[in-house]
Amino acid sequence: MRRSLNEALFIARHRQAFGSQLIELPLMQRQLSKMMLTAEQGRTMVFHTAECLRRADAGMPSQPSSCAS
Repeated sequence: MRRSLNEALFIARHRQAFGSQLIELPLMQRQLSKMMLTAEQGRTMVFHTAECLRRADAGMPSQPSSCAS
């Protein structure tokens, strides 16, 4: 997911259409923002899960607001 986002950003920064760079077009900015949000959500979920598993393996109690079952 992260690589596809990086590729899309590279193309948007370096390709011209309609007299301007693609990254300057509002619809392209919206699509790239949606891609970034999805990528960050996935990465955050993976790191959060890893932290919960680390705490469980160490025998540490989970915090009330996170790592809840």
